[in-house]
Amino acid sequence: MKGLKVILFCLVMIVLLIAVWQNIPPLLEESITFRFHIDYLDFSRQSKPIPVIFVVPLFFLVGMVFMYVVNLGTLFRLRRKVKRLEREHGQPSRLEPGNPSGTALPESG
Repeated sequence: MKGLKVILFCLVMIVLLIAVWQNIPPLLEESITFRFHIDYLDFSRQSKPIPVIFVVPLFFLVGMVFMYVVNLGTLFRLRRKVKRLEREHGQPSRLEPGNPSGTALPESG
């Protein structure tokens, strides 16, 4: 069954790579121009044409940074909660290869 999954995965990836390969020339030829205009102030700006192939990864990276910033609050809140729980319950449990559950191990000495 695992071999069938690998073969199916490889076939799907080959089909997707062929589709991407066939569509690269239009992406290289297409370009986007960003415009910014404020009617009341009679202010407008326009960028030089940028190829789409550069815009897509750029916006992907911008989205990743945005999601990281959004999750910073949750990250700090969870860190504070873990520190508070460690203070309340004593020494944190140790995760080791022989202890995957993370339960407290007796000190060896």
